[in-house]
Amino acid sequence: MSKIYLKIAIFVLIFIIAWFIGFILFTNSIFSYSTPKILDNNPNTGITVLTGGRNRIAKAIDLLNNQKGTRLLISGVKKQTTLQDIISREDVKLESDLPIDLGYLATDTVGNAKEIKQWAIKHKIEKIYVVTSFYHIPRSRLEIEHELKDKDIQYIPTPSKFVSRKWWKNFRSFKFLANEYTKFLIVFSQYKVLGILR
Repeated sequence: MSKIYLKIAIFVLIFIIAWFIGFILFTNSIFSYSTPKILDNNPNTGITVLTGGRNRIAKAIDLLNNQKGTRLLISGVKKQTTLQDIISREDVKLESDLPIDLGYLATDTVGNAKEIKQWAIKHKIEKIYVVTSFYHIPRSRLEIEHELKDKDIQYIPTPSKFVSRKWWKNFRSFKFLANEYTKFLIVFSQYKVLGILR
């Protein structure tokens, strides 16, 4: 083996080891998330939920029912979906008359962040509870806090029955988490390493 191929092999091996160590740290952190203390309905406090995980909307509406915010944004709603479609779901029980806004513009986490920013400015919201799946928090935090640098933001994790804590025994879980970790690394490198501004 020539020296150049040896150097490439060493580089690839180091990259794989570094990636896997980071992956283990990533999974340890996301499975340790807990719900922060949530204060009752305060002025200028909003709740937002990022669509995509089955338990997310139900959790956000439960927070609204318990007056943990003054209004709710459901970000990333499909264009043909109405509020009635959402509240008629079996897992959703709306008991509040506080306002619910549907965001139709976002198609990804970047779009969620921009949609939340527009919503927060429009309604003069200073504190935001963001509801999303536990595994999605690291990446969504980077995207949202890049857009809303001056807001008080707390993240409410929701579980997923499709992602096993023992991911090393479940290839589907490993594949899913590896994909999410890789997406996180890309976003992290843009904002923290390369300093690219969108």
